[in-house]
Amino acid sequence: MTLWMINCKEYASLVSLKLDRPLSFRDKVMIRLHQLVCPPCKHIQTQMASIREACRWVPPNGTDSNEGVCVLPDEARMRIGAALKDCIHQAGRHSL
Repeated sequence: MTLWMINCKEYASLVSLKLDRPLSFRDKVMIRLHQLVCPPCKHIQTQMASIREACRWVPPNGTDSNEGVCVLPDEARMRIGAALKDCIHQAGRHSL
C-alpha cells in the first residue's frame, strides 16, 4: 500500500473491514480513490454486502431446525464458488 493508492486486493480487504467496523477517514479516501481509477472494483463492495446479507439467512452451526431455510443445490453452490474465484482473479489482474 502506497501513501494514497491501494491495489485491488487491498481495496477488497478494506471494503470487507468496512462491513464490520467504521473505517478511518484515510481508509475511506483510499477506497474512493481506488473506485475512481478502477471501475471494476466498484462492484466488489455491493457484492460483499449482498453476500453478507445472504449469510444472515443461514442458521448457526449446531442448529438442527431447517424450518424456513432454503438450501442451495450443490450445482448452485459450485457456480457461486466459481464466480467468486473468477471475480477475485479478475480483481487481481486489475491491480495498480
